[in-house]
Amino acid sequence: MKSLYDIQNENEKYQNELLSFILNDGDVYISNINRVRADYFTDERRLIFDAYVKLINEGRTPDVVTISEQSKVRLEDVLKVASFYSGSVIHPENLINELYEYSARKILTNLAGFISQQTQAVSEIDDIKQHIVSELRKLEQGEASKIITMHEGIQSLYTVINNNRKQQKFTGSPVGLSIVDKHMGGLQPGDLIILAGEVSHGKTSLAMTMLYNSAVVFGCKCGFISHEMTTEQVMARFAAYATGMSAKYLLIGKLYDNEVQQFGQKVSKLIEANIFIQDYIKRELSDTVNAIRMMVLQKSIKWIAVENAGNINVKGKIEDEARTAEISKTLKALALELKITIVLISHLSRTKDGKKEQPELHRLRHSGQLEADADVVMFVYRAELHGCETFDNGLSTENRAKVYIAKGRNYGLAVSYPFFDESTTYFTNDENVSNSNENEPAF
Repeated sequence: MKSLYDIQNENEKYQNELLSFILNDGDVYISNINRVRADYFTDERRLIFDAYVKLINEGRTPDVVTISEQSKVRLEDVLKVASFYSGSVIHPENLINELYEYSARKILTNLAGFISQQTQAVSEIDDIKQHIVSELRKLEQGEASKIITMHEGIQSLYTVINNNRKQQKFTGSPVGLSIVDKHMGGLQPGDLIILAGEVSHGKTSLAMTMLYNSAVVFGCKCGFISHEMTTEQVMARFAAYATGMSAKYLLIGKLYDNEVQQFGQKVSKLIEANIFIQDYIKRELSDTVNAIRMMVLQKSIKWIAVENAGNINVKGKIEDEARTAEISKTLKALALELKITIVLISHLSRTKDGKKEQPELHRLRHSGQLEADADVVMFVYRAELHGCETFDNGLSTENRAKVYIAKGRNYGLAVSYPFFDESTTYFTNDENVSNSNENEPAF
């Protein structure tokens, strides 16, 4: 049986090992952000950890020099912790579990002493109960769930109803497209939206139009992760929306002096916009998840677009169907946990005869799990690319796209026909949105 001295020494070793992992690999903290607590650390280790978290929250780089300055701990002591190695090979998650066990036992031991002392002192029972509940809550790991009473739930619903009565346009994040803003009340927290379409039909352009409108026009904070484009290519697309110049011209053309001047004038609003772009990112799902967590933590984004599902890898998942299912389940859970909207861009599976046609739910690539996990499945379809001159409703297909909701959990189905500028790849809003549910009002 271990002595108290041995347990304390072991705990200090675990503290050093976990802190060393965190200082050397930022993903360790981000991926376990809801499980690692400051009270796991003592003495200078607590100061170092607190400084690390503060720097992360402020969007600053937590290198050993900056941590030393922030924590007031000597640089050589920070370096000693960062380079700590006990000789064991314990995974960070196991270290967190060990530190939790030690912390929990300490809380329970102190609580037992408190109960005994307060009972003998004949203290107020309600005061004792309140303290017990408060201490027991410290034993919770991760994101604590909240039990909502019917009273609280109805109050929340009343807020939505009153907002509608006051004709407030959005309960979520507006994106400047009626099919989202009017039909869905904007992008709603906790939703996973699958945005799909044929190759070159404007999936990414539609998502980027939504990002641009949401940030530049409405001032929302949003993010973009691309597994296909460089930062310069992404910025050229956004700059095309602001200036009217094509992204291709901005990237490879030779702009005249007056065009450079025009560019500088028209991108001023874009420069101030709250669109945050993940620069380089590995293609592992865990890296995408960590990047989203970081954007929420540092930039307080309300929604994010991720391009695209086909380029994200999942460790241990070789088959496309299993990989895609894991991606959709993980991102849906993340949207709920962080209370943000995640728009996941996805390709379609090819038709058996190779014929390109209007997308349907069964063509979501690799997995029916995408449809099951998604709150909304939205398709974009440019019929003019297939030689069609009119849509089914008689509208001309020239410079137009059909954007429609094929699955709308809580929202129902809808269709719109926004204009599409092929030069800038920008979608212009179509105010007319047809609602496919007869028992719901059309917009």
